[in-house]
Amino acid sequence: MIRGLKLLAREYDIIIYIVSHVRKMQEDNDYATIEDIKSSSSIAQDSDIVLFIYDTKAGAEINIDKARRSRSKIRVPILF
Repeated sequence: MIRGLKLLAREYDIIIYIVSHVRKMQEDNDYATIEDIKSSSSIAQDSDIVLFIYDTKAGAEINIDKARRSRSKIRVPILF
C-alpha cells in the first residue's frame, strides 16, 4: 500500500502524508521510535521521512526518526 502511494505521489508530483498510531512503545523508552512501527507495517521501510509528535511538559516536540535525504534522530522543540 505504501509503495503504491509513493508511486502515485511521484506520478502527480504531490506530497502524501500518512498518519499512523504506535501500537506499543518500548518499555525502557519514553519516546516511540521507528522500531516500534517496523513490525506492523511497511511505513518504516518505504517512507522517506518518519516523524513522531509528542506532547511534553514544555509544549510539544517533533522527533525526526528517519529522513532519507537529511539527518535523522533529531528532536525539535515546538514552542507555542
